[in-house]
Amino acid sequence: MPINFPTGPSTNDTYNLGTRTWKWNGEAWELQPLTGGFTGSQGAIGYTGSAGSAPTDSLTLVNTSVDDTISATTTEDSSSAGPVITLKRNSSSPADADYLGQLKFKGENDADQEIVYAKITAKIQDASDGTEDGILEFANKKAGSNVITARLKSDKLQLLNSTSLEVDGSLTVGGQAITPVTAPTISSISPTAIVTSTATAVTITGTNFVSIPQVEALNPSTGIWYTADSVTFTSSTVIVATFTIGVNASYKLRIENPDGNAVLSSSALMSVSAAPTFSTSAGTLGSFAGNFSGTIATLAGSSDSAITFSETTNVLTNASQANCSLNSSSGAITTTDLGGSATSPTTYNFTIRITDAESQTVDRAFSITTTYGATGGAQFN
Repeated sequence: MPINFPTGPSTNDTYNLGTRTWKWNGEAWELQPLTGGFTGSQGAIGYTGSAGSAPTDSLTLVNTSVDDTISATTTEDSSSAGPVITLKRNSSSPADADYLGQLKFKGENDADQEIVYAKITAKIQDASDGTEDGILEFANKKAGSNVITARLKSDKLQLLNSTSLEVDGSLTVGGQAITPVTAPTISSISPTAIVTSTATAVTITGTNFVSIPQVEALNPSTGIWYTADSVTFTSSTVIVATFTIGVNASYKLRIENPDGNAVLSSSALMSVSAAPTFSTSAGTLGSFAGNFSGTIATLAGSSDSAITFSETTNVLTNASQANCSLNSSSGAITTTDLGGSATSPTTYNFTIRITDAESQTVDRAFSITTTYGATGGAQFN
């Protein structure tokens, strides 16, 4: 049957037909939710009277302020529980794992989508007469997915899906105080490479170090452990371990506090390898005429990995001094104008460093001397 709504309504005008009500929202007639339930006069507790028809729609309450949307108050003066809100699942065939009720906490995300961020659910664990058990589950939105984070059963509390327990204060279980387990951590070490069979102090930075921990190095390839020669406790975040290891390899580090709490690095942090060496003897590389152009010398060295050459001083490659170039790969020292603008004999002292792939280094001092012939002289026969 068509509905004949009034013409020319004003905003918030209502129109009733039977048990239903429509409200004009300024653009259209909007059907209002049923409020059914019980009708009658207001009694001492709520409303009393004859039973009306039960509502068939859900009840939605909208509050535009931050005040309480629903408030339940009891004035009964006793120790009995109250006010009471009851959620009942009236099932004709109750069974284990049946849902009994659920509270959902919704909000918007930054894409204006409605999201259930958390919910509390009650279930039947055991529906057997005389041995009934209930479950209360807590679920949260975690990294975009809905997960059950905790389940309270009649005999235990379960933390699920990588949910941890954080206690701010003391913890007592079965009348016994529990001391929190705090394992050490490793964030970095220096140096990251040590020389084969050479005692080397390694500074380890991390957290929760306790004086004095045991420090070990593990060769993952062989499964052999090497205990540090000595360990110096600096603070809860810094310790220094000295190692002498004769096998070249990459090593994981393990730290164990006196209370037994320990950590093993997930990857290799320290390498043991031979240090780079020079084949070219230290000292003078020779004397050359001022303004010489060509190759002065080619330095040589080696290691168990690739090496590079660099100058640690600022003499050899300084245009105002020796005015040379150093090839970082080959070690060749070349020039197109030795000594640059200099006009008198000069000895240039400089230091060259070899660095290998493990960042191990060795330095060596060298020198180059320039000579200049006599000028303005005369020839005698």
